[in-house]
Amino acid sequence: MADHSDLDGALAESSEAVRLKPDSVTAHYNKGRSLFDRRRNEEARREIETAVRLHARNSTVLAVTENQLDCAARSAELLRHVVILDPKNTAAYYLLRQDLAKLGKDSEAIVQWKKPRSSIRNLPRPLYNLARRLSQIDPAAAKPC
Repeated sequence: MADHSDLDGALAESSEAVRLKPDSVTAHYNKGRSLFDRRRNEEARREIETAVRLHARNSTVLAVTENQLDCAARSAELLRHVVILDPKNTAAYYLLRQDLAKLGKDSEAIVQWKKPRSSIRNLPRPLYNLARRLSQIDPAAAKPC
């Protein structure tokens, strides 16, 4: 890839990589990131979606991109699939919870916070967020055991 400050060069290199190897997940992902860095979000989304179609496990990448674009509904939809396919993906659970909270789906977010298989439950910040959210909608459930 081109130097980090050379956005035009990075885009040119990644576009050439896609032209030379159109079935390359990495080439499409890099082109998507280059477009995203240039604030060409719709084009970036299409490239990331192409990378996902080429390799379905890249749904996390697309979900993170949607999250960064502040598209919580689309991100949550993708992350629901990710956690089914990869139940140990704590980062996906964390982002899903954030998206659900942004969407005002408190009950669903709380269900996700309480899932024991996620090691993120042991971190102070997520637990604080859970307690804060619970105290707003169900004060009794927010009290320590």
